[in-house]
Amino acid sequence: MLAPWAPRAPGTHPAAMDTSPPFIAFPALNDAALARRLGLGGVAAGHARSSRLGRDTAAVSLAFPSASPYDKLARAVADRRCVAPKELVEAAELFARVRRRIRCATVVDLCAGHGLLGLLFACLEREVEQVVLLDAQQPAAFHRLLEATAEVAPWAAAKVSFLRADVTALPGAPHSDAAARPLLGDAADTAAACELLASLAPDAAGFTALHACGPLTDVCLHVAAHAQGSLALLPCCYTGTAAGTPPALRRALGVGWAADVGRVYSLERLGYTCDFACLPREITPMNRALIAVRRTKAPELFCAVKAEGALRPRPPPCPPGPPPAQPPPPCAARPSASGAR
Repeated sequence: MLAPWAPRAPGTHPAAMDTSPPFIAFPALNDAALARRLGLGGVAAGHARSSRLGRDTAAVSLAFPSASPYDKLARAVADRRCVAPKELVEAAELFARVRRRIRCATVVDLCAGHGLLGLLFACLEREVEQVVLLDAQQPAAFHRLLEATAEVAPWAAAKVSFLRADVTALPGAPHSDAAARPLLGDAADTAAACELLASLAPDAAGFTALHACGPLTDVCLHVAAHAQGSLALLPCCYTGTAAGTPPALRRALGVGWAADVGRVYSLERLGYTCDFACLPREITPMNRALIAVRRTKAPELFCAVKAEGALRPRPPPCPPGPPPAQPPPPCAARPSASGAR
């Protein structure tokens, strides 16, 4: 039986959230045996982190059999044996759930890692003109993934750029420890990323962050909010992320939900509408994505004042109040007790 505060089970309410939905990008993986064979879920889940997609060619043929763009890209990636199955499936399933709410002319993938999530936007969203991948290090597999993407979608490679930027040094990011540590990544790339983000108009970019570790998820949230763009975050570990939430929430809901509830309230105050979406639990137990889309028709809620790199919302103007009340007329003098009756 679910606790009173737990998410509603699917089918019990129109707005119920399925905390372990089926695969939608790769429906063949709804066969549990095939998912385990590929290294997802069950006792094989740990093996999926170290193996490379494509070593079991028969499993690849069964898992990605169709002519869909997702399956075509999966087969191209498998041919190059450059990432683990979990990395590809996780990025594709998140993309399938957030693409329509995040797509913009520019998509910025923060803490991009291999860059698979951003590459999917370049490959499968024609409206996206530019994809910027930001991470302190560029993995060796990135160029092979870019080749696989170009094989399926020749137009995609020209959209993509990878900047070895320090995400914690971007506009809007908290800088509380900036003086205590050296800059990560490349200084020129970090400066280029800062210039790009500063040039973006409100609602001109969508931001993503897939498994940004711990507090880096909140750094990505602040960067996206500062740029006034929509965002989709799939948090990783929650250590140290719920310190500002009430202890009652942490005790009743756990650190993960308490941290995400706090993030929702922060984003709603900044003019966003938030939602959650879950990935199949066979991919990862950290499967809850936070999606935030700006309420563009709302009054201006931002000001240029920053505290520790984070935006403070500007309070809405006060409505005009009623006219001041007229002073009451002076009261008539009351007769004294000794006066005539």
